[in-house]
This record gives sequence, structure tokens and C-alpha cells, in this order.
Amino acid sequence: MKPFIDYYAILGISLNATTNEIKTAFKNQALKCHPDRNRGIDTTKKMQEINEANRILSDKVLRVNYNRDYSRFKESSTTNNKRGKQGETTNHGQPKAGANESMKANYSCNCRTDEDLILICGNASKYSLEFIGVVIRELYKRNYSLESILVRIKQKSPSAR
Repeated sequence: MKPFIDYYAILGISLNATTNEIKTAFKNQALKCHPDRNRGIDTTKKMQEINEANRILSDKVLRVNYNRDYSRFKESSTTNNKRGKQGETTNHGQPKAGANESMKANYSCNCRTDEDLILICGNASKYSLEFIGVVIRELYKRNYSLESILVRIKQKSPSAR
């Protein structure tokens, strides 16, 4: 299980941060942790975390989904820490091994229209591989084949017109 990642802590912003605050925090963190500025230190993983945090928090839909999961995680870790058993966290706020399965990021697509899901597939490079997998599985549940998805994407693309 992939541990829940606190994107707000990575960028050093609050839950109520505006789009401009997110953009500014991303630029500051990227400058501070960029591999070209820190030659002796392996900062690749940190930069990947910063980029992922920016991508999730900058996209309105992904941010709403993330905030829902974030609040569940905070409630869960607070409740579980009071018990002192499962759900204990490390000093970075990450769940320790064996923490609840419910803390995994959940990018639900069931409330989106078919057109929205097709559009997401058409812009797949803007999203994480995990999220695209969820979108494609949802389209399969709605009886779309890979060929029909590709045909719909081609119909929607501006170059096809």
C-alpha cells in the first residue's frame, strides 16, 4: 500500500491556499530542491514529490478529491493515535507500515460523465498513471472498449476537425 502523502506539507502551505499561493510555493520549493542546485544530494525523489503535489493541488477536481481523502486521513490518524495502535504515524506525518487501508488515495470517477472521462483520457499526460488507470477501469465498467475510447478521443481532438 502506498502511504498517504501530505501535499500541503510538501509545499508548505495551508489547506485554504489559493491558486497563486500554490504556484508560488511550488516555485520556491522547486528552486530550493532542484537537482541542478544541489549537486551532491539526490533530490530527484523530493522534486517528484513537489511536482506531484503541485499537479494534484493545482487541478480543481483532483484537489477536491484529495481534500476529501486528506480530511479522512487526518480524522483517522487522530482517532487511531488516541488509541495508540494502528494508524500510528512517523515523525513526517506519514502512516507507518500496517496503517489503515482506507488511507490510500481514492480518485473516484463514478460521479463524472462519460464525456469528462474521455476528455481526461485525451489529456492523459496531465494526470498520474494511477488516476488514468482508475479512469480507464471506470470506462470499462461503462462498457467502453479501448478502441471506442480512442475513437471518441480522436473525435474530440482539435486536430481531427
